Amino acid sequence: MGKYSHFIVLAKAESAFIDKLLEIYRENRLKARVVYFNQLDHSRLTGNKLTVFVNDDGSFEIVHFVKKWGISKTSIIYNRESKAFSIYKTDKGFFIKIKNNIKPLTYHAISQVRFSDEIIKFLLPHFPPLELIKKHGLMHAKSFNYILEHKLTSLKKMLAYEYKAPYPIAKKIHEKFGNSHNFSFITKHYSDYIDNIENLNVTLIEKHPTMLIDTIKMGKTLNRKVNMAWSEKRLKEEHDDMSYIITDIVLTECNAPLSNAQLYLDFAKFTGYKILKSTKELALEGRRLNHCVGGYASSVNSGGSAIFSIQDYTLELTYRYDHSQKGYFLKINQFNGYGNAKAPKELYGEVQEKLDEFVEKTGLYKDGANYNLRMMSQLQSEPSFDDLLF
Repeated sequence: MGKYSHFIVLAKAESAFIDKLLEIYRENRLKARVVYFNQLDHSRLTGNKLTVFVNDDGSFEIVHFVKKWGISKTSIIYNRESKAFSIYKTDKGFFIKIKNNIKPLTYHAISQVRFSDEIIKFLLPHFPPLELIKKHGLMHAKSFNYILEHKLTSLKKMLAYEYKAPYPIAKKIHEKFGNSHNFSFITKHYSDYIDNIENLNVTLIEKHPTMLIDTIKMGKTLNRKVNMAWSEKRLKEEHDDMSYIITDIVLTECNAPLSNAQLYLDFAKFTGYKILKSTKELALEGRRLNHCVGGYASSVNSGGSAIFSIQDYTLELTYRYDHSQKGYFLKINQFNGYGNAKAPKELYGEVQEKLDEFVEKTGLYKDGANYNLRMMSQLQSEPSFDDLLF
């Protein structure tokens, strides 16, 4: 970026093992060498620093420096510092650079790197819409440059854009679905199969959100449009009709294995719960309990969910990333019986206890990144920053 007027250290994270090794080194180089090669985890001999370089013209660069320590063949201790990533603003906009890969900056990209909280705190005065993005869970995958260029800087405009609906309707949808992104994903990727959203029957999202989403997804499969002004009765009729057609075709024409993610297979082994492993099993479960799980193959194959059959109820598990815990957790998404009747509280509680036990035993919050986690989401096309997760 050229010359800068001053710099500010926003955050530091250094291991106490570095100070310990230096202390031993000052006393005896041989001892330090032995400790280095035989005692310490080398990954602990790393220092992290977040620094922002500021220019008089208002441009800046936020840099995450990683300093790694080592001992040479001649027993000389040394360190090398490199850039893990940088986020910068110029007259052309906001960007993130990792190695030689430069992309427009998004909230999603920030959330995936270390020191994300400190970065957001610094960026807020320079990009005020960031506060709305974080608070309301909107526009995570849109670049700051796009948001500015299209003047999507107010909550009203963000909501209307995210849900592809007039603001009053978008507001009602968001109040129902919150930060789950379920409906924004649907309106973005299934827009060709949604009709009359400006006249949305609010009762549909207030009382039947899951049925509405499932009907839209099935509408895409069958190349049908879902009218958002339908009555509750009409939605139920269309949902059941589409479900029957899909299930019938799957039963007669398909019997493909499902690609269940390892996370869910491990949970099935841990609990003894039956995980459905083929499209035919999905279809039979849907036919047996008169619901639409027969059309869930794509969600399972993407890694976004898994389907279990427990007594006379069908369980759908999903996983989510918990930013506060810095890890993954399993979540009950749906647990329904015949005709989508809810599972009894006792059974629901039993499954939740098993989920909690599984997370505790496996250390999923900390080690979830070790799974081959695949998720169907609106962020699927975003670049991977897994190598920057700490």
